[in-house]
Amino acid sequence: MLEMPWLDRIPGGLPESALTFANRLYWAIRVEEVDGRWVVYGGEKSILYTDSREVVDAFLYGFGLAYGAIPAESFSRLEADIRRLVDPLDLDPPGIA
Repeated sequence: MLEMPWLDRIPGGLPESALTFANRLYWAIRVEEVDGRWVVYGGEKSILYTDSREVVDAFLYGFGLAYGAIPAESFSRLEADIRRLVDPLDLDPPGIA
């Protein structure tokens, strides 16, 4: 049995809001069901295999609690900082290859 007593503290509910929070920080999380098993991907890499959707929901619950607890202004700053790390600047002037 799965109980998530703080679920109401995650804005937007699961799994949508947890995926939204995580993916705004470049996790690229997606969930797929493959041959009766659940696979959670982070980008191209599988990071969780399970035969239980409840396990997937518990995994996403962790993201939702961690990121949902960050005040919106702080989360926006974190998102911008990570974007600067992940999206490298184009340092070449236009027309120079």
